[in-house]
Amino acid sequence: MAIKDILMTRLDKLMEYINFLEGIEKYTEEEYVRNPFIYGASERFLHLAIECAIDIGNHIVSDKRYRKPESNGDVFEVLYENYP
Repeated sequence: MAIKDILMTRLDKLMEYINFLEGIEKYTEEEYVRNPFIYGASERFLHLAIECAIDIGNHIVSDKRYRKPESNGDVFEVLYENYP
């Protein structure tokens, strides 16, 4: 699979997670805090969105042959270092 296809697939998943998280806005703060299903699902989808962003970053770093990130957070530092 070409890097473009991989990135498009990951970006589609990221948008799916973000859309779910945006749907949480319809709940009041009280509903959100009191309902473990809403809270737990939103926590999980936020986790998946973060993992997806890291994965996208790692694919770009690898494809562009930038320096190897030392941690997940470092992925974004590497991308920033190489921003035009």
